[in-house]
Amino acid sequence: MARPGRYPPEVRERAVRLVLEHRHDYPSQWAAISSIAAKCGMTAETLRKWVRQAEVDSGGRWGAIAYLRTMYSKLCIAFSAPLIIGWNCQAAIMSGLMRT
Repeated sequence: MARPGRYPPEVRERAVRLVLEHRHDYPSQWAAISSIAAKCGMTAETLRKWVRQAEVDSGGRWGAIAYLRTMYSKLCIAFSAPLIIGWNCQAAIMSGLMRT
């Protein structure tokens, strides 16, 4: 079972939205993240990770979307045979050998 997050989803969504909306008010994205994180009561690194994941989920940055990462993790746990590791499990999911 996944550990519950420290911050409610509403706080996460609001902080990410603020960074994306006010990015151009700062000299860099990191400056925006640092400033907004301090105002929202979290570390800049936490907010940076959330922003990166939001960019991936929206298609603005390459990476595994959250749903696929979650399903990948569940399948690897469900089929926890020692021979199924890392990319082998992901390849099996993508090729249709394992179903979600």
